[in-house]
Amino acid sequence: MTLDTLIAHPASTLVLYPLVAWIGVAIVRAILHPRLIAFLQKKEAQDAENVVSLIEKPLSWLLILLALRSGWASSEYSEGEGAELVGKLLFLLIAVSLTLLARHLLTFLFAAVLEPIAAKTEGELDDQIISVLKSSTGFLVWIVAGVAIISGFGFDIMGLVAGLGIGGLAFALAAKDTLSQAFSGVIIFLDRPFGVGDSIKVAGEAGTVKQIGLRSTRLRGFDKTEIILPNAVITASTIINLSRREGFRQALSLGLLYDTSPDLIRKAKETLEQIIEGHPDTQDECWVNFLAFGDSSLDLEVIYWIELNSGKGLRDVRHEVNLSILEQFNALGLGFAFPTVTLDPPPCGEDK
Repeated sequence: MTLDTLIAHPASTLVLYPLVAWIGVAIVRAILHPRLIAFLQKKEAQDAENVVSLIEKPLSWLLILLALRSGWASSEYSEGEGAELVGKLLFLLIAVSLTLLARHLLTFLFAAVLEPIAAKTEGELDDQIISVLKSSTGFLVWIVAGVAIISGFGFDIMGLVAGLGIGGLAFALAAKDTLSQAFSGVIIFLDRPFGVGDSIKVAGEAGTVKQIGLRSTRLRGFDKTEIILPNAVITASTIINLSRREGFRQALSLGLLYDTSPDLIRKAKETLEQIIEGHPDTQDECWVNFLAFGDSSLDLEVIYWIELNSGKGLRDVRHEVNLSILEQFNALGLGFAFPTVTLDPPPCGEDK
């Protein structure tokens, strides 16, 4: 049997077209496979080999099936008995292959773009949202494919869509609170009013953020208790992020003895400014003023700020500043006043 005879055979297109497509797929895979893997690895995507393989398989089947369908349409068998059944079977296989390809292309998109971004951020919210989006888009792709396949087989799709609409409405009403929490989690993810490790005040609670979830956020209270707040409550409340302050404000009130001279008060003001501005963990800006004549003392007001990124704790910095003040004031002969009451008893023999 010669080559011309084989080509002229009625079934030749059913073999030649898929064979050519298979050869083309092999060439394309040999060229693109290492390049796609290198691209994902450059993006620091996880499991790059598997992600690329998931795309290649449905793409290969899709091209071969399209070639087979073209060969089938060109052959005389497409007009014979059972042609309609074969055509619908090919349509189903092509639709499934196309759906799998779309699904895995979305996986590739997540692996190449979104997951590397989430991996560089703190907290688990980004990863959880991306996981939910990946599952949701995959589910949506299959729903669209299912509707298209049912419509392609000649069924009335409008009744099905109406039924799905009623069912979806019932589901939405039942899951209203859960959806509200999830949507609030997405808002927190996009707006980023706080991050893991931040100290915040929200909805009457205060603590350090330990975990940001899709439904709720967990705080570790300043008394070491765990506080779980629904995300919908957080987004509806005023959020005070203590960790994003420019510094920690400290205020002191120092009472000097009433016999302190004006020159010593000026020296006290100068000394206080030098102590605060010279400390490595305080900001240069500070306020020192002779504030008031108190009942038992001459009152000095001292306001300064501790650096936010200080390597020491707030109490350690306050301790060092207060200790320096005490040492310097003792060296200057400045005394601290304390409440006193002077009693003047009546002279002896005088009636009470």
